[in-house]
Amino acid sequence: MSKAQPWEIWWAYVAFDEGDGGKERPVLVLEDGTVYVIALMITSHEQRNVYGEYDITKWQSAGLKKPSTIRVTRKLELSEDDLIYKMGELQPFDIVLLMKYL
Repeated sequence: MSKAQPWEIWWAYVAFDEGDGGKERPVLVLEDGTVYVIALMITSHEQRNVYGEYDITKWQSAGLKKPSTIRVTRKLELSEDDLIYKMGELQPFDIVLLMKYL
């Protein structure tokens, strides 16, 4: 079992899709597995007018420093080593609204 639990927000290393490297950013853990963690990317970029992005309503209570958007269409497979530290947890209000996108 991973150290991360569903609905937790973690600061993690996320590799770039194109090319080498990556960057550290917040992610929302959806499920923990024995080999990897399935997570969604979180960005401070405003929600674009496309399906599959959810603005976190209670972002401060979730441990985030600024308004943030979950990119629901961007599922990540992270190793436990990619997880740096737990920032907080998505609040029940946001979980219910986010479930419409999953």
